[in-house]
Amino acid sequence: NNPLVENRIWLNCFDKNDRIKHAARKAWLLTNGNDASVDVDETPLQPPSKMYAVPLLPLLSHDDTSISSAAAAAIAHAMGMHPDSTEKNIIKLCNTYISSFPAIVEEEKPKQSSVFPEAPAPAPKKPVKKVIDTGLKKKPTTKKISSVSSSMAKITGAPAPKKVAATKKLLAKTAPVKERTLDQEALMGQFKTPSAAKKENVEADSDSKIATRMGVLLAISSLTDSSAKVKLDLPVLKIVIGFLMAFGLGDGNEAVRSASRNASRDIVAKFGSSEEAISFLLPQLESVLKTGQADESSLGPISSEKVPRSLATTDLRKEGVVVSLGSIALYLKDDTDADKIDGIIDMLLNALTTPSEEVQSSVALALSKLMKKGRTQQRIEALLNNLMTECIHGKTLASRRGAAYGISAVVKGSGIASLKKYDVVKRLEESCTSGSPSSKEGALFAIELLSSRLGILFEPYVIVLLPALLKAFSDSNDYVRAAAETTVGLIMSNLSGHGVKLVMPAVLEAFNEPEWRTKQASIHMLGSMSHCAPKQLASCLPKVVPKLTEAFSDTHPKVKSSAEEALEEICKVIKNPEISSISSTLLSALTDPANATLRALEALISTEFLHAIDAPSLSIIIPVVHRGLRDRTATTKRYAALISGNICTMVNDPRDFVPYLPVLLPDLKSTLLDPIPDVRSISAKSLGSLTRGLGEATFPDLRPWLVETLTSDEAGSVERSGAAQGLTEILVAGGAHLTENVMLKEILPLKSHPKAGTREGVLWVLTFLPSALGQAYSSLIDSSLPALLSGLADDNEVVREVALRAGRVLVKSHGKAHKDKILPSLEDGLRNEDYRIRVASLTLLGDLLSMLGGTKVAKGNADTQDDIRQAERAQAQIALVLGNETRKRVLSSLYLSRSDTAAIVRQSAVQVWKTVVSVTPRTLREILSELVDQIVSALASGDPERTQVAGRCLGDIVQKLGDQVLPEIIPVLRDSLYRGDEHTRQGVCVGLSEVISCSSKEQIIKFLDIIVKVVQDALCDDNDLVRKMASSCFQSLHQVVGARTLDEVVPALLVGMESTNETAKARALKGMTGILSVRSHELLPYIIPRLLKAPLTISHADALGSISAATSDT
Repeated sequence: NNPLVENRIWLNCFDKNDRIKHAARKAWLLTNGNDASVDVDETPLQPPSKMYAVPLLPLLSHDDTSISSAAAAAIAHAMGMHPDSTEKNIIKLCNTYISSFPAIVEEEKPKQSSVFPEAPAPAPKKPVKKVIDTGLKKKPTTKKISSVSSSMAKITGAPAPKKVAATKKLLAKTAPVKERTLDQEALMGQFKTPSAAKKENVEADSDSKIATRMGVLLAISSLTDSSAKVKLDLPVLKIVIGFLMAFGLGDGNEAVRSASRNASRDIVAKFGSSEEAISFLLPQLESVLKTGQADESSLGPISSEKVPRSLATTDLRKEGVVVSLGSIALYLKDDTDADKIDGIIDMLLNALTTPSEEVQSSVALALSKLMKKGRTQQRIEALLNNLMTECIHGKTLASRRGAAYGISAVVKGSGIASLKKYDVVKRLEESCTSGSPSSKEGALFAIELLSSRLGILFEPYVIVLLPALLKAFSDSNDYVRAAAETTVGLIMSNLSGHGVKLVMPAVLEAFNEPEWRTKQASIHMLGSMSHCAPKQLASCLPKVVPKLTEAFSDTHPKVKSSAEEALEEICKVIKNPEISSISSTLLSALTDPANATLRALEALISTEFLHAIDAPSLSIIIPVVHRGLRDRTATTKRYAALISGNICTMVNDPRDFVPYLPVLLPDLKSTLLDPIPDVRSISAKSLGSLTRGLGEATFPDLRPWLVETLTSDEAGSVERSGAAQGLTEILVAGGAHLTENVMLKEILPLKSHPKAGTREGVLWVLTFLPSALGQAYSSLIDSSLPALLSGLADDNEVVREVALRAGRVLVKSHGKAHKDKILPSLEDGLRNEDYRIRVASLTLLGDLLSMLGGTKVAKGNADTQDDIRQAERAQAQIALVLGNETRKRVLSSLYLSRSDTAAIVRQSAVQVWKTVVSVTPRTLREILSELVDQIVSALASGDPERTQVAGRCLGDIVQKLGDQVLPEIIPVLRDSLYRGDEHTRQGVCVGLSEVISCSSKEQIIKFLDIIVKVVQDALCDDNDLVRKMASSCFQSLHQVVGARTLDEVVPALLVGMESTNETAKARALKGMTGILSVRSHELLPYIIPRLLKAPLTISHADALGSISAATSDT
């Protein structure tokens, strides 16, 4: 219900931003009763209120061009929907324009105050000084001072004006026109006569007034938009044309006049096709061209008070109306109006001499559309010849420039074939390479405008003209060089990707020429490539900038200065504001790489980028980075590698970075193998970042090269480490699936390779991959642990060191999350036959437990109160993390390692134990059951070393706990003896021997019955090794208890020897023999008399034989 809100929604329906326009159109449709699911793009908009113009008019002069353009389009579309409001609102637009139009006040002639009389005012026909010598060739019979040409006379039927003597005298006295006048105001000032300048006093203009007038003209131009569907009937058309002729074309501001000229051209082209319109427009435009005065009667209700009527204004109208005549000529009939068409074309050609770029451009646009009207096709050759002559030999800058516009218009309108048909390019090439400076400049103008007008169609001729353009760059005349620079800049901006490929080799070849002028010209052209379109710029700059930096080493000073200027030209097209702010620092690094490279890299790193890096920025940055990667200092290389990886993430299109890879990739490979770890690490991350940004397909040879370096015999540990880091980052960039596939199929199978270097390379990968891949590495833990453990047992010391390092990284990065996978492998490592694996496993177990406990592995004695408290906290934390059962198992394995046969293993185990255990006896009591089970398992392993370790551990426990542990150990040993296999029985004997050796007599006596029974049964075992171990155990028991051992064991064996059961008799005899092998001196006096007692039985005789065999050495 709010008209202003409604109006603003209508305004935004025509915004250039698609998102704003879509949202506004949807809101407009909803407010007009449409359903929310309506298709915004397909549904036509409902018309706004008829009061649409009032709130939109102020927005036409808004500072934001998007708002002013939207307001103009909104007004035009609203007019199309409300045809009855068209005239009223056009009058409003015109009045808005007039209200901001500066009034011209006629000054009264001052009274004569001097004694000398003032010169009389010139006659009205005298101000002929407005006609200037444009330099065009003039036919003797048609040379006119009046603005009405003979061609105009043909159209209007009016007689051509006669020459007068005063005019001849005035022309004779007119000073010759200078060769060049670059000041636009001075050029336009020649249309003013002194008398006119004295008479007019123009009201001060302002930017706000100009903006208002420009906004009105923008709205009028929008009426020609076909989507607006505006219809102008003849009365309204008269008002619009009359307004543009009276005010627009006579406006004192060049930009406003240009907009008016374009608006009148478009209005005539859009609404001037009907017979009625033509019958009105043609006489109207001819009248303006003849007199320079607008028909004020056609203004209708619009006030004519401010219409400018000065002589200078009439000249401006004549210039502008020519373009509109070109538009009306489009609707003239070829057969009946051929003379009129020819006359209009001649007028357009004459208007090309106007010293205004805007006028010449508008005339050329109109002229090109008339090249196929009437008899113009028959005049093409003559037109081109005249224009070529004027372009090359014209006396003034305006005439040469206008003729160049004419050539481009004629070729554009008649077709590209006319270039070859009439030798246009050949003649321009000849003029560029020979002739006067003005001829060269004119030819360059023509080439520039042909390229601008024809675009991609002119590309094939660029290659032909390239030598001439190169020569023009090195011309001695400043104006020729300036024209060459402008021409080449425009040509480059229009080149397609194929065109750049065609031009680049020739320019680069010219750079390699020994002649310094040729090289300088090539540099100028390379610098001009900064004007290429963004897509082509991205493809050519990687080749351009290295060549320019190469020129800094040239011996000729002008070549160097030209290279600097070319680089500055490239810097001018940098769109990234952050790079622009440090461009001088970057250029210093290019010109003085030895001293300024580090400073430039520091500037890049310290810059906070808020905008994407464009192609010109890349072209300046990459050479600096390239030089930094090859520097000797680590800091410079580190900075350069860091920037290399980050650039890819800051460009709009990562493909812009691809052309620089052949330059940067070899340098990054070199820094990846650098002796300094930090440089290697950053280089690897940079490669990963590039792979992530550009895709691995961009680097097809990178991963094979890394694997080859990883497994090469010639590479050292440093190179393998760098290659492993690079491969890790590339795999991570490729994703978990690629990583798993490569590791399982390519890397891990090499763990058992016969070459130590290859095995080392595998372990280097396992060193860097866990932390880089993160939690995604969990699927590879099970498959990588065997490679780690085999590396820990490797014969090569370097391989073992890398394996330990890889293990520590794995524990640190995944120990907490995957302790259930890692702990079993470490526990198995503690039982490995190779002591090196046991040491490494202890080290890794210590790292894991200290990490879980929140502490560090103890060093030294670790007996201070702080160490004890720290261990106490760690023990509680470990119990909480691992659980009670796992904690007991791990600590039991750790305690067993304290009795290892290798001293280094025992030392490591003690350090880890002290890290996580504060009070050993208490902890042993807590884990005793699990520890005894592991001891028995070790005793039963059949491995002599493990059995020995278990026995030692058992003895150590008895020494520490004494009576507290024996009631649990002795029954377990006994049960194991009766239930286990021969290895278990051997282990039980070893353990029992250690228990007896480490116990006091009183402790043994308490369990003597059980121990004696166990020893007795072991002595009678069928296995020789068990009996041997049992004999050693009997010896230990005898040493502790004394003769009582014999009294407890021997009688029972003697009874068994007399048994009728052959098995029992044999077992008893084996037991007796075993005792005699260790205690024959004490036992023989006791046994022999009993065996020789009459009657001597067979069994006693067999026993005597066995005893004699067992004691033969004693």
